[in-house]
Amino acid sequence: TDLASHFKGLSDFSKYARKCAEEPAAWHEEEQITEVLRATVLHTADLSNPTKGLRIATEWAERCLMEFFQQGDEERKLGLPISPMCDRITVNVPGSQMGFIDFVVQPLYTALSRVSPR
Repeated sequence: TDLASHFKGLSDFSKYARKCAEEPAAWHEEEQITEVLRATVLHTADLSNPTKGLRIATEWAERCLMEFFQQGDEERKLGLPISPMCDRITVNVPGSQMGFIDFVVQPLYTALSRVSPR
């Protein structure tokens, strides 16, 4: 997940959600708004791992972290700065997962639930 795109997408979605609260038909009448809604629903599915059962969520979190750590290992080998969340030596795994949930996943799900509360 590209966090720069994530926060821009969340901002765009929130803006359109406020607009569509007053004009619900706009979700379907304006192509840009429809596209943002589609992208948000897809992105929500992409970030759904923490909403799964503990066994599945843990397995997938470990897979993601393995990929991040491999990237960090390669960056270290090449003498490059190690990207955030990619340093297997310094990353606090439980803390990283809590931060991901609190600052990325939960705000996205909260925003989507405002337009689809059920």
